[in-house]
Amino acid sequence: MSSSVSVITAPTADTPGALLCLRFDNARYLVGRVGEGSQRACVEQSVGLKKVRDLILTGRAGTEGAGGVLGMMLTLADVVRTSREDMIANAKGADTEENPTFLRLYGAPGMMQMVATARAFIFRKGLPVHVYEMEGEEVVRNEKGEWLPTWADDNVRVWAMPIEPETEQTSGPSRKRSFDEVDPEVAAPRKRTISPPDTPAASATPDFAASEPSVVADMFSSTWRLDSLQEVPLRTVQRPAVIWVRDPTTRDLVKYTGPYPGEAPLPEPDMKVYIRRPWPAALINALPPTTPSPKALSYIIGTYPRRGKFDRDAAVRLGVQRGPDFGHLTNGQSVLNKDGKTITPDMVVGPDRQGGGIAVIDLPTPDYVAPTLRRAEWNAPEVMRGVGAVVWILGPGVAAVPALASFMADLEKRGLHNIVASPDTCPNRLSMVRAAQQATRLALLDPVTYPVPHFDNTVVPQAGAGLAQDRVSVLPETAIPAVPGTEIMLEPRFELRHFTEQPDPLALDNTPDTLEAIRLAREAREAISPTEHKAWRASLPPLAADTTVVTLGTGSALPSRYRNVSATLIRVPGWGSYLLDCGENTLGQLRRVFPPAELEEVLRDLRGIWVSHLHADHHLGTVAVIRAWRALVHGSGTTPRVSSAVLDSKGGEEARSPYLAVMADVRFMHYLSEFAGVEDFGFEYVLPLAVRPGRVDQSGEVRFMLPAQGVSIPVPADALRRLVGLANVQACPVIHCHGAMAVVLSWPTAEGTEPLKVAYSGDCRPSRPFAALGKGATLLVHEATFEEGLEGEARAKKHSTVGEALEVGRRIGARAVVLTHFSQRYQKVPVVEGAKGVCEIGSGREVVPPGIADGVGGENGDGEGHEWRERVKVAVAFDYMRFRLGDM
Repeated sequence: MSSSVSVITAPTADTPGALLCLRFDNARYLVGRVGEGSQRACVEQSVGLKKVRDLILTGRAGTEGAGGVLGMMLTLADVVRTSREDMIANAKGADTEENPTFLRLYGAPGMMQMVATARAFIFRKGLPVHVYEMEGEEVVRNEKGEWLPTWADDNVRVWAMPIEPETEQTSGPSRKRSFDEVDPEVAAPRKRTISPPDTPAASATPDFAASEPSVVADMFSSTWRLDSLQEVPLRTVQRPAVIWVRDPTTRDLVKYTGPYPGEAPLPEPDMKVYIRRPWPAALINALPPTTPSPKALSYIIGTYPRRGKFDRDAAVRLGVQRGPDFGHLTNGQSVLNKDGKTITPDMVVGPDRQGGGIAVIDLPTPDYVAPTLRRAEWNAPEVMRGVGAVVWILGPGVAAVPALASFMADLEKRGLHNIVASPDTCPNRLSMVRAAQQATRLALLDPVTYPVPHFDNTVVPQAGAGLAQDRVSVLPETAIPAVPGTEIMLEPRFELRHFTEQPDPLALDNTPDTLEAIRLAREAREAISPTEHKAWRASLPPLAADTTVVTLGTGSALPSRYRNVSATLIRVPGWGSYLLDCGENTLGQLRRVFPPAELEEVLRDLRGIWVSHLHADHHLGTVAVIRAWRALVHGSGTTPRVSSAVLDSKGGEEARSPYLAVMADVRFMHYLSEFAGVEDFGFEYVLPLAVRPGRVDQSGEVRFMLPAQGVSIPVPADALRRLVGLANVQACPVIHCHGAMAVVLSWPTAEGTEPLKVAYSGDCRPSRPFAALGKGATLLVHEATFEEGLEGEARAKKHSTVGEALEVGRRIGARAVVLTHFSQRYQKVPVVEGAKGVCEIGSGREVVPPGIADGVGGENGDGEGHEWRERVKVAVAFDYMRFRLGDM
């Protein structure tokens, strides 16, 4: 059997962690930091995930080392489901050792809590997930006195090293786990020290007690079904639940058409009605309160010794008969030769060959260096036997610690290789090369609108927003910087295969097609009438012409080679910057679009993040963005925590609020509040604005909400303007998922002057209330997941086609439309031909609560379809695209 380790990611702007893939013939293990961008890097490098069943996470729980783990788990769950379906379809059976249906995650204290915080928006079936938190335990030895591994399976033995920083080792007690490992009898690894969690305190609330054994299990392996109904009293139902009742004559279920509780007097408050049963994990209102743990995990991983080589010639000389006896000797069994003498295995089989091994050491800050170097594992023969390399994952500044340099030099004397993954030793190379190549080709057409992603292949330490520039590595010159593609062979013999630098990935050939495209683009620009362009700019409201739009992520569902998931940045001069959705690795996309100095300006200018709904591809990057913003704006930590008092504070608009507004469904506030128990990312400086959408002729409500404190207060218009820089936030529910909203943001303007209005659809079917709410918007950013001709698929998946999106723009009368959120099936250029923008909106028969609206009908509205198409500016979004509205 062969085994190897390959480097998938090294620290760069959009792959902040270092991730390794440990490969065997029958299994894959992902080891290291599963940071944001990890699954996209796997796609970029064609790393197969079908055999991955173990995530071995290093470092601390939180976005630093596990910012991409939720997205990775979703992807792996889908891979397992697809694999099982394919095997069943091919009549091969689904439950085999090569395709096990489970996922194990090993991480630092807090990892269970981190996964459980996502229960409101993660739901998969048929994949038991086991989360093991490595707390740190005393050494356990066998009868020979050998140090036993923390856990082991058929391929590897793993010694976990939970380490606290030196400055915190004498502080208060470490964080305790709050959940049991899930389904330990199913696919549990062979282990000796993964202990059960602490018993919950007697004072735990019923919600807490109910969550402990099952919340993660219900997220990934529940037996819940969509068609499962439960009987409840009418008075207990809340919108947007759809209600059914039994027809007294036919006894069939029919949709209830009466009033909902709280909207009008109920005819029979205790009448038995039926609603869909929510999936179990979503019923847990709150998790046990926790505090972030400082423990960081490192590992030493070894493979098993391999039996010695069978000496065929020696067996023949000893008279062993060819055939089965050879196999018996190879398997350790004695046989009789031709003369009846006993031949033992040691007479014909060489000594066992030592297996290979690797250490993966994660040091987030210099405070972790000393306690790591003192670990006894370094001098334990049974732990270090066969280890040929140490991969060091180092945070900023750690490479400047002299003691670490000396330790590495000692390891080299023992014959070990040092591979270093650190922003101080690895340059900011391009990690998503294909997306960068596409951006470079587009830059040939228009370098202003399509900037080349920011990168640097040589300079170390990396420059970055909030990073000190005086970090100097003192590590040995023989230490090898980690580069994606580097491979370490563990078996059959240890071998380090250095990655060979490829030619400049952005060097483009001047092919005839490229030259022709450049010529056509130049002619198109020259054909634009300066007079018409000036008239266009003059027609825009104040602020609009110089408002910048940056489409950071333009794909749907999950990251792909060419498109990241949803995020759009709006920069309004004089008022600030605002993110419309914030999918995983939005921060990485920002780091590619803006050089470090400009990125600092953008982050300091950030005033609001809007989250349209709780699907993971629209918000998993929020915590990382807040964390980076907090590091820049509140590095000193002198600003008081946010409280409801900020709503009453007086002050002019020139005194900008020091808080960052997050505007979303109330469940997202709960998610952020609970995540703050895993990682101190800056939630105390977040202005949590829970948005309740309006219905038909209402624009909804914005409330200041701190879930942990039970605070919920309406936000007055003057506070919204002063704290967020917005004149109005108007939201309406749309057809997509529970809690999905479209929004219209308006900025302050002089009385009697047309305001700048940006309408954003999020994910949805085209919506009549949204079209009405956004009437007269300057800019419409609308999802266009599918091309024309796929209306049926768009209706089934509750998305929009290009033509439907343009029709919403026509109804609104938008001056400009940006089409985004394209299906990942359109790898490079989405199909927009044939979309004229005059079509029926919402012609489907979705069952939706009253007020969400299922269309505007098939009429031609104001009859100005042709005129609107003549004057509107339409942009098809690509990642990294950047333009001012006045320059469209």
